[in-house]
Amino acid sequence: MTSLTFAIVMALCGGIAVAIQGPLASLTGREVGALGSGLILHLSGAVIAGILVLSTGWHVMAGWTHVPWYALLGTGATGVVVIAAFSLSVPKLGMTATASLIIASQLVAASLLDHFALLGLAQRPLSPIRIAGMAVLLLGAWMILR
Repeated sequence: MTSLTFAIVMALCGGIAVAIQGPLASLTGREVGALGSGLILHLSGAVIAGILVLSTGWHVMAGWTHVPWYALLGTGATGVVVIAAFSLSVPKLGMTATASLIIASQLVAASLLDHFALLGLAQRPLSPIRIAGMAVLLLGAWMILR
């Protein structure tokens, strides 16, 4: 499998995982609230990631001291926002509407991060076709909400 094929497969798996994570976060959030759901997600994720890191060798963590502080804190903080968004939105909007809004806003934000080369990304300028694609996605999200 080429590295490009592997990257595509992993992106697709990530999309499926997010689709499954939303209802699970909502289910958990009904019992313990949005913040409790975020705590459970991060603790269980830390345990699973810890097992994987330990099974592959602790050396994979050697560079953690070179990670910028805002990346260390921001990853967890944005994770809490995502889980809170799922926990609070899915019961009221349903999974499809919630996912469409999250995906549309994610793509707009990602396009801006790419365009301005923020957070260590290579610059990928906005183009008319990318802007049109975002407009179609936003329109689709609006249509799903109707």
